[in-house]
Amino acid sequence: MDKRVFGDHEADASISLCGSRISIVRVGGGCVYTRVCCRGSERSLDVPGCRVFIHPVQPLFYPERLTGYVMVKLPRPIVLPPGFRARLLVLVEYDVAVSVDGVHPVDVFTVGRGKYALYGPPSGGVLARYAEARIVGDSGEVGPAPWCGMLAEVTLHNESGSNVSVERIVYPAYGIPLYYRGEGLVYGPRLHVRVQSPFTARVLARGWEVEGFSPSPLHAKTSLAGMGPLLFYMRYGL
Repeated sequence: MDKRVFGDHEADASISLCGSRISIVRVGGGCVYTRVCCRGSERSLDVPGCRVFIHPVQPLFYPERLTGYVMVKLPRPIVLPPGFRARLLVLVEYDVAVSVDGVHPVDVFTVGRGKYALYGPPSGGVLARYAEARIVGDSGEVGPAPWCGMLAEVTLHNESGSNVSVERIVYPAYGIPLYYRGEGLVYGPRLHVRVQSPFTARVLARGWEVEGFSPSPLHAKTSLAGMGPLLFYMRYGL
């Protein structure tokens, strides 16, 4: 029995992913793609070619693309003395893109809550996808596949001369690839947070390439990873 949730799927496929159920049923000379979410919403599409591609993407596309930034909210503040470094592994929600060509989504849903928040003041702040994180010790603590979140690495470095408290991280997500395996394992970004004061930090974001994992095709087309890590300056608090 095929236990893949990501990749290409054809007629008679039935996929369950984090509370959403997807089916591809042959009707006449084509197929009907149907997705039913745990919240009761339903999406149906005619798919003449009877083939769809399902892949994880950065949490930027549900219900539509509104921003290029993600705000990771830690479960509790982390206090760092001057010069201190800390490394965390966190589980963060991602979106799922469904396409007929492997690139252009015809349906998008999320494995999380799909909320948004403003980072900073209304006059000059940044709209960001709001994603609550769960701290894990290693990938073995995430649980069995499919993971209902992407595993992200966060490195914190307090470069200031004061104690600092970090409870949220905003990073530029568009163009940073996710890496996945068919059964539903997903690796997200690697984030390096260089704290410069109790209120400011420089966040460097890059993809987390893992051996044996494939890059999401949507991000492979838009990836800026070849230009090095992407930078965001947090100036409105940590």
